[in-house]
Amino acid sequence: MVSGDVKIYDPRDLSYKPFAGATLTRRIGTVATPVTADAEGHFASKVTLTGNEPVLEDSWRYGVYHVLGPPSLSDPA
Repeated sequence: MVSGDVKIYDPRDLSYKPFAGATLTRRIGTVATPVTADAEGHFASKVTLTGNEPVLEDSWRYGVYHVLGPPSLSDPA
């Protein structure tokens, strides 16, 4: 399961507001799936992994593992 909260930053009043109804694309490996946030900006999507996805351990985030997209999307240019 992949889930999160989408918020929009408003520089006029320095606030963050839920991006209600936002449609975004969840990408794992080469599979892209559109997901839609609810009225509070929350989204959740089931994930099927093949075991062949490249994984990067992000040690500064308490051992969270990130599944990377294609190198062209993952590597900073």
